Amino acid sequence: MREIRLQGLIGSDRTLHLTLPNDVAEGPADVLVRVPDNGRDVPVETHREMLERVRGSIRKKRSWEEIQKLVEDERKSWD
Repeated sequence: MREIRLQGLIGSDRTLHLTLPNDVAEGPADVLVRVPDNGRDVPVETHREMLERVRGSIRKKRSWEEIQKLVEDERKSWD
């Protein structure tokens, strides 16, 4: 059985509207419907994707002197 991925539209009457490609023959079909959970489409993240995202968000640790300089510069900007 061939799998076709389509975007559909669910109307206010709860009718699902799909347009199939012209090369799909008439006849029975199995339909699997996936809808967003609570109105939000939450993507499933693989472990590898999560690790790459976390690694990319890790910042370089700052020294005490660098932090003091940032605080001092911020205070000067208030004047």
